[in-house]
Amino acid sequence: MPGQAPARVVVVGASGFVGGAIVNLASSRRLCGRIASVLGVSRSGTAAAHPSPLSDARSDVSTTYLALDVLAPRGNDELASALEGATAVIVSVGFAPLPFVAYDKQVRMNGESNKRVLEAAATAKVPRAVLVNAAMAEPLVSLGVVPRGYYDGKMMAREAARAFVDAEPATRSAAVLKPGPIHGWRAVAPGVALPLSAAMVPAETVLRAVASPGSTLADLTPVSVSRVAEVAIEQATRDGVTGYEEFAL
Repeated sequence: MPGQAPARVVVVGASGFVGGAIVNLASSRRLCGRIASVLGVSRSGTAAAHPSPLSDARSDVSTTYLALDVLAPRGNDELASALEGATAVIVSVGFAPLPFVAYDKQVRMNGESNKRVLEAAATAKVPRAVLVNAAMAEPLVSLGVVPRGYYDGKMMAREAARAFVDAEPATRSAAVLKPGPIHGWRAVAPGVALPLSAAMVPAETVLRAVASPGSTLADLTPVSVSRVAEVAIEQATRDGVTGYEEFAL
């Protein structure tokens, strides 16, 4: 938007599959002038290992990484300090919906971790939050296909985003992204990446043609990691928005 100052964006979960793609896009030449700096926060404090089509288009955007565990005893305080001066925080923290993972761990990784990031953002007076959440197919949760802990954690994160806005509605806003299964090149070991798009792109094409908005099929429709990153950055750099919004991808 003309006249809008370049954004200072903090990406929490920057070493992950989605978070890494967001950092790569935010640092690319495509966004030169819109973004002044990017801080990638993760437990490792390193760039993502996942291959990205956006990673070869670097600009002069200042990009740094910080090692920080938001679930650690002083994680909130440390993150609040790192967030000072940020114009937006993008939260891309979570754990895959694996059936053998304990309920408590799913809730902690998909809910409590996101809640703590948003609490730190509130402390640091960050005006805009973007939460990468997930589409929730409730029938699959009831059938046990999607773990209950995953669902409860993701819903906790959404409520935390809503609470972030409700506490200071005049100065804060939040966007919650609800993608289905995310595809792209995903690293599984050093030097080894799985081409998830090979299977998911055909499924995405079919489901987008037949699924009704808001249906279980729509919730199951795959989306590319590049698309998720694009929407996350678009929402993080919007100016003059208020309130709480949810976006199905």
